[in-house]
Amino acid sequence: APPPPLPPPPLPKPEPKPQVVHPAPKGPDHALVEKKVEEKSLADIRERLAARRAEAQREEEKSQRQEAARQRQQKAARQQAAEATRLERERQQLADTISRIKAEEQTRVAEARAGAEREQRVAAIRAAAASQAVVVAEGHRSTYQEGVGRAIKSNFTLPPNVPKESKLVTKMRVRVDLAGELLDVVLESPSGNQYFDDAVERAVKKSTPLQPPPDDLSLLDAFDGSAVTLYFEFRSDEL
Repeated sequence: APPPPLPPPPLPKPEPKPQVVHPAPKGPDHALVEKKVEEKSLADIRERLAARRAEAQREEEKSQRQEAARQRQQKAARQQAAEATRLERERQQLADTISRIKAEEQTRVAEARAGAEREQRVAAIRAAAASQAVVVAEGHRSTYQEGVGRAIKSNFTLPPNVPKESKLVTKMRVRVDLAGELLDVVLESPSGNQYFDDAVERAVKKSTPLQPPPDDLSLLDAFDGSAVTLYFEFRSDEL
């Protein structure tokens, strides 16, 4: 007979679960706590110091900005004052220049007026003197011309064929230089009788040299710078 089956092997015993051993809680580490507290305090102090420094920096910058603004304002005020002073000085200089120019112009006008008045007085005096001199010279011319006329008449011979009662009239223009020499004789208006006119012209030429004309005849229009022009009217019934 077969042998009987072997009994099954016994099941292994379950292994016991390992026991988790929790370490006993340690008490607080006072040194570490104090260190952390100290570090936090230092951090707070540093933060406050940094905040104070930042605030101080901001205040300093603000103060600097305010000071810079104040200095700019002061500089601008000084510049404005200097500009105002300069403008006032220029205004005063301009006013002084205008016043000086006006005074000079008034002086110039017054001097010009005074000069013009002096010139007018001098001109009036000269004109009066010249007028008087002309009057005197005209008198001398008239006297001189009468003398020349008498000299011509003294040399005149009435042609036999010209009756004295014919009342012939001839006009002559005579130029005499300053020495009394006859320069020219021109028949200005013939009488209509050639014999009479020729006789008058011969009498004029025969009278040269004539008496020299007076010096003041140069004041008259009859004087042309080198000679005196005289006009004569000869009548047959007066010669």
